[in-house]
Amino acid sequence: MKYILFVLSISMTPFFQVASDSNSINEQELAAEINWKSFEDLNNKGNKNKKVMIFIYTDWCKWCRELNQTSFSDPDLTSFVNKNYFPIKFNGEKDESVEFKGQTYKLKKEDEKVFHQFTEQFNKGDIAYPAIVFLDEDLKVIQTIKGFRKKEEMFNVLRYFEGDYYKKVSWTNYIKSLDN
Repeated sequence: MKYILFVLSISMTPFFQVASDSNSINEQELAAEINWKSFEDLNNKGNKNKKVMIFIYTDWCKWCRELNQTSFSDPDLTSFVNKNYFPIKFNGEKDESVEFKGQTYKLKKEDEKVFHQFTEQFNKGDIAYPAIVFLDEDLKVIQTIKGFRKKEEMFNVLRYFEGDYYKKVSWTNYIKSLDN
């Protein structure tokens, strides 16, 4: 309630303005949800020198929903993602073409299996949901993380890649350093 009153008082007072420089936090970064973008956004606007996080999910996947409802709805985690990543949410079984780095990926059907070529490529043929693909600022794959992650572990993964720790230390040693 105090937060709502605070927000209303600021919006009604013309003397308060948020600076537009790069150090200020914008509304998207404070959002209670991740500001998911699309491949079209990436192709048209670029990743704004941020690492890219691609959340690959399906509608039927229980652990995808769980990840979305727990980890990806935590306010601290969503703020961190919105501030530090270019997040894309991608349905791995949707019938749509995706343009990425000059290549077109489409839905693929083999026997009774239906999956997207993008999902296949970035899961290295071993398709699993959920999967999170991390790309560096130059859109090169850093790593694909498969499976559900609790909020605390997801935060550690996000910091590991965002802070470039993956270039300096193994995941095991990184986690050990957090325990000390």
